[in-house]
Amino acid sequence: MSLLLLTIELTGLILGGSYLFFKHRQRVCSWVPQDDPRKWTGHGIEVAELKPQVEQVRRDYLAARQTARGVWFHRSLLGLARCAVMQLGFFRHRDTGENARDYGP
Repeated sequence: MSLLLLTIELTGLILGGSYLFFKHRQRVCSWVPQDDPRKWTGHGIEVAELKPQVEQVRRDYLAARQTARGVWFHRSLLGLARCAVMQLGFFRHRDTGENARDYGP
């Protein structure tokens, strides 16, 4: 019974692998690049019409950031980052005196 089961499983594995291989090969052979570099002539974009919209978004974003959170919020974030970095092993037991080992050659 186990030989029959092994044969069925191997046959299924071979058929599944063959199907995937042939589908992959078919996809690779029929692939055509969408943006052919030889056909691309290049062109610029007109940014004059985008500039006022970008400035508007910047003003709105900065105004919303300044009113929602003050300087103390950013200082507390810096303090949290400082504490997180101090917990890293590299900075935990570091000797900063003259007896510090030189790791150079």
